[in-house]
Amino acid sequence: MELAELQAAGESFKHSHDPDYTGLVDPTAKDIMKRVSRICHVHCKRGVDNLKNKVTPDQYQQLLTFMHLPSKTAIDDFTQWVEGLGNRRVKAWWDHKRQLFILSGIVQCCSAMTSESWTITNSTTNMNEAQHAWTNKFTGMKLSLLEAILMAQKLDFDTLKDVQVSLQSGILRNNRSTFFERTSHNVIRRANKANKPKAKQAHNDTVSDLRRRVAEAEANTKKLKGALREANGNKPRVRKHAAESSSSGRVAVVQQSRSQARIAANPYPVHHEATTSLLLERNSPDSIPQSLGIQALNTASSSALSHSTSSPYSDARSIHRCAFDLNIR
Repeated sequence: MELAELQAAGESFKHSHDPDYTGLVDPTAKDIMKRVSRICHVHCKRGVDNLKNKVTPDQYQQLLTFMHLPSKTAIDDFTQWVEGLGNRRVKAWWDHKRQLFILSGIVQCCSAMTSESWTITNSTTNMNEAQHAWTNKFTGMKLSLLEAILMAQKLDFDTLKDVQVSLQSGILRNNRSTFFERTSHNVIRRANKANKPKAKQAHNDTVSDLRRRVAEAEANTKKLKGALREANGNKPRVRKHAAESSSSGRVAVVQQSRSQARIAANPYPVHHEATTSLLLERNSPDSIPQSLGIQALNTASSSALSHSTSSPYSDARSIHRCAFDLNIR
């Protein structure tokens, strides 16, 4: 979309065109380029995208319509609308599009092409962009400027010979590169591109419907379970607490003390008082010297107290050991 390139192309065609075929006598570069040039709409849209943050969403959508304006009157109305926005960025963009050679290659009503020529000419440069890889395949890459020009020149002349042979023989080197084949493939690609959103939307609708039905089924199941409990007369179980409930309905858990835990875990559940009484009955003071009995009991009591914190069985072992000593003596 550079003015210099378009101007140079028009000047070169002035000396190579056939007046008998074109009907042009002493044409200018503008006259020729209005008949042969068409500018890529993809690149045009990129220029509009640069203004997306400078305008409102409605204004952005309106700017995108300039490539399809139907008449000169519509172009004049569009120009007045742009000037009425008071946006310098948008005005500079539109002034560039209104320059020589440019608008005639974008909007059909400004072009001198026939309707048939405009229709069969691709609105994008995708085919030309693909030529870069094709050219690099035969010429190579990272060449010097002169070497690149000479290699490209040789490739262009070789391609010209292939085209001339195909025109003379009617046999194409690649039968899938015709306009009909490319157009057919483009139609199929566009149809597939249009069908993908529809298929995705149908999938999303199906998933949403299934999720809704699952939610309804879960709610209905919950309702039926409640009705079943009422029919069976089942009442919800009330949690029983060891202590009376507080005003909040919660009761703290009662923890046992360490001494209570040791007594509960004692394999010889005999109290100190009962054991001492039993020992005194079996070994009366009459048969045991008083000093020996008192000494034995003191020894057992001291041993029990000294081991009470080390083992839950220390009290029982001390008392039984005392009883054993008394029986021996």
